[in-house]
Amino acid sequence: MALPGTMRAAADFRDANNPLKLRMTASMQWTSLSALTMHLATRVSIGALNMDGAGKMTPRDSQLMYDTWQSMLNKWLQLIGQCGCCFVVGPGAGALANNACPHKCRITGAGFTMYTGVRYLVQHNFVNQKSPQLWGAPGAPIIRMRGHHVTWKFQSYDMFVEHTHRRRNSDIRLLHYLGKHCPHPQKSLWSPDTPVTQDRHLFMLTTIDVDAFKYWFGVKRCRLSVGPWNILAKSGLLPPSHKQNSKIMPKPIFDKEQLMRYYLANRKDQRQMEREDYLNYKNSMVKSPEERAAERPVAPFL
Repeated sequence: MALPGTMRAAADFRDANNPLKLRMTASMQWTSLSALTMHLATRVSIGALNMDGAGKMTPRDSQLMYDTWQSMLNKWLQLIGQCGCCFVVGPGAGALANNACPHKCRITGAGFTMYTGVRYLVQHNFVNQKSPQLWGAPGAPIIRMRGHHVTWKFQSYDMFVEHTHRRRNSDIRLLHYLGKHCPHPQKSLWSPDTPVTQDRHLFMLTTIDVDAFKYWFGVKRCRLSVGPWNILAKSGLLPPSHKQNSKIMPKPIFDKEQLMRYYLANRKDQRQMEREDYLNYKNSMVKSPEERAAERPVAPFL
């Protein structure tokens, strides 16, 4: 009777006294579990028919079959190693990382040359090799920025989440409106009326729904085009892209532990914080006309 191809080399190494019991040979160690099971079932059925003319197994034969299966299963569990997407047999999980490709499920390396009868030692029917397409026809969601082309002094850009493949009218593919970006630098409170060139990126007005951005970018894992990425990097919400990485740009601290160390080192005095809270509370009160008249300066300080 023809045995499975993976077991052809190991089938000749059975005990002469016991047709059910197989010796664990070196070439048999690289065999897949399904081939072991198939061969064991084949030998058990042949042995059962040979032992008893009626085809029934005695309790001793069933116990012998159970012991054989247990020994083979223990041997399998000692030798198994897990690949990235399926199980392969190898000398253990440590050597598996060096000898087997985890993604293509193809065994390579010198440790597997002792068994040359089979090229692939992996049962490919256990794993779906073709990865399904994650996003369908409209494409994956992406955060883009687009503005209608008008005179430059009135130009503004809208940031939104849409599908990668959009139609002519953007509302068809729009998933979420995030905000607006105005590319014109405004006056700042701490600089002269005209900002210097290297500070122009600081004084642009941008409104963005940060919670929606966290949801779409962090939870839904949508892509990010380069325009919103640069704006969010300038505002300190994201690390800068590789192309717009400037050495003179101040880098925010994204490490939470280092950020907490910075906060603890530069925290204010408790009395100063209480005094500021008190002054803010007092300044927020609406004064009566009598209080305003009492605070109004008189001569000679008019």
